[in-house]
Amino acid sequence: MSKDLLFDIVNASPFGFAFYEIISESKDPGEALKFLEVNESFRKLVGLTGYEFGQKTVGEVFGTLQDPKFNWKEFYANIDFDHPGKCFEQYSQPLDCWFQVQTYSHQKGFLATTFIDIKLRKDAIDALKSSEQKYRSLVSNLPGTTYRCIFDHNWKITFMSPEISTLTGYPAEDFYKPVQKSYDSLIHPADKDFVNQSIEKAIANGQSWELEYRILHKNGQEKWVFEKGVSVSEEKGPARFMDGFILDVTDRKMAEEALRKSEENQRILLDNIQTQVWYLIDDHTYGAVNEAHATFIGMEKDKMSFKSVFDVFPEEASIKLQQENSEVFRTAKPIYSESWIRNASGD
Repeated sequence: MSKDLLFDIVNASPFGFAFYEIISESKDPGEALKFLEVNESFRKLVGLTGYEFGQKTVGEVFGTLQDPKFNWKEFYANIDFDHPGKCFEQYSQPLDCWFQVQTYSHQKGFLATTFIDIKLRKDAIDALKSSEQKYRSLVSNLPGTTYRCIFDHNWKITFMSPEISTLTGYPAEDFYKPVQKSYDSLIHPADKDFVNQSIEKAIANGQSWELEYRILHKNGQEKWVFEKGVSVSEEKGPARFMDGFILDVTDRKMAEEALRKSEENQRILLDNIQTQVWYLIDDHTYGAVNEAHATFIGMEKDKMSFKSVFDVFPEEASIKLQQENSEVFRTAKPIYSESWIRNASGD
């Protein structure tokens, strides 16, 4: 292949190319390097389209320019004439552009440089970093733990937010180690089948999932968590990842359990006193009654809910009860009255 053809190919390439002769031992590139060849992309890069570079030193070309487009001193300061073959990235402030620069020498006393515009790549990396920073900032301010794991039999974690440490006692790093901690191993044994089957069913149906279950903290404490998750696929293929959010709901669960026990204790108490107790949902409909009132009427307690007083008592007594109840609902004040009503035994 002829020299002219080779240069035609180089001249048509999108990267900047310059070929120099090293004419002195000076470390000043302005004196030491003399241009032999440059391609059109290099001319455009340095803002000297149409300029004749041949046989001029770097200093002669760039040193006399007023406000040069190309920051040549900063660039050439990175070149090691004694050890060509270096690759580095260089930012040009006048051009607001990043370049990947490759230097090499095919023969002692000569040097070649190529410039590849990597601004788009740098911008993409910066945008990705900015996006990651925003995402991590968002995640770090959430009240729970976010995660991503691979949808396989191990559910291998690929991301776990730092809040997992507070939730489980294990730092996020433990879930990434070669012999990693499995989140599945923290699920309470009694809940594990329920959790796994619920998630697998949701993924099979293309649905998200919301679950409440127990986990075991590193210190042995039992905790309740709420998990909301969704499967992630690519190009309508099978699920590849699982993204989700886990929130500690132990306090709420404990409060609910305390309320349930309190209500149960109250129910037991009411069912074991002789005083008749009931509540109504309107002026004539029962909500619930205690055992004493059910016995008085002669009905099973559980069958009293949503019964009308008109189904239980004589009409005259029912009308009187309804009127009194209406007054209570209207004024939110107690009313004291006496009525004679036969019980289930006829007394």
